Amino acid sequence: LVESEPILKSVVDRIKNSDAQFVLMPGDMSKDGELVCHELMVTYLSELKAAGKPVYVVPGNHDVLNPMAYSYSGDTVTPVANVTPEEFAEIYQDYGYGAAISRDPDSLSYVAEPFPGYSLLAMDSCIYENNTTGKLILDGEFSAATMGWIKARLAEARKQGKTVIGMMHHAITEHFDGQSTLFPGFVINDWQNVSQTLAREGLRFV
Repeated sequence: LVESEPILKSVVDRIKNSDAQFVLMPGDMSKDGELVCHELMVTYLSELKAAGKPVYVVPGNHDVLNPMAYSYSGDTVTPVANVTPEEFAEIYQDYGYGAAISRDPDSLSYVAEPFPGYSLLAMDSCIYENNTTGKLILDGEFSAATMGWIKARLAEARKQGKTVIGMMHHAITEHFDGQSTLFPGFVINDWQNVSQTLAREGLRFV
């Protein structure tokens, strides 16, 4: 909590002075979905936008409807406001959602075009709707409806000859054997089938 903001400021300053043409942020813009953290993040993203570096975000498993949104003062922990999916899209309106040429009605997934010939497929792999039990759900998966939407967008991109860049919070493959067993919540559920399905549909970069 103490070090995160200075690190973020340093990174933003480096990106502003780099040759980066746009910035992708695949989630966890907050510690635990606190509204105040999202609002602070936007102040830093606005610096990148002003420097001509468009930013595209997609939520992480800590960002939306998080029941662990707290403020801390010494040993005192106080619940604070978190954000709904609708509020998340509104907060980050200038960072992907306002530029979307297609939105999935069943998630916070969208398609944007950072450059002609390129399609950014921002895939919301989080299942925050289950956080209503008071426990943070870290796992990720795509509903049948969202997977159908993703496949349809990939088919459109193929027809138009566009290169698709995928972005999502959860890993789409294991980084080492057994990761999904040892560290559940870091790799999307049913990753073997999900990764193979998306590869068959033409997605090459995530």
